[in-house]
Amino acid sequence: MGKDKKKRKRERKELRKAFQESIEEKGINQSDRLLDRVTTIPFISGEELHRNIALTFTYYKDSCCELANLDKNGAKKLTSEMKKLCKIKEGDIEKSRIIKDKLERNKKSRLIYAGLPEDLDIVEIDYTGGGAGRIFGGFIKRYFCVVAVKVKHI
Repeated sequence: MGKDKKKRKRERKELRKAFQESIEEKGINQSDRLLDRVTTIPFISGEELHRNIALTFTYYKDSCCELANLDKNGAKKLTSEMKKLCKIKEGDIEKSRIIKDKLERNKKSRLIYAGLPEDLDIVEIDYTGGGAGRIFGGFIKRYFCVVAVKVKHI
């Protein structure tokens, strides 16, 4: 490893440590920090209801995601469904019928809901057209927060 890489790595480590100390000093716990992230999303006024849905991976959970298991055909279907989602206007999400189902908070879904804000409801979007593949995420204003992608639904 070169000197510059080591220096950058050490600087990042020091920044993370300083950030963690600052959080501990202020008495902020993990759940408070997640809620702070939610509040940074700007307020959406009535005229902005006609803006398209945007994807965000703020709450993405690599530990319960199966993206690595997608084959080429599955990846194409997933990308196509995400494009379709991004073409929907915020005010038209109900009419679009893209949402397959709401994921209830229970033992089966506890890994997906772990660490998420209490007011974030997770929904399923079928990206395989009747198959088993699902995109799990929740809506915050016009943002669809992708949490996980499953090849086989829960």
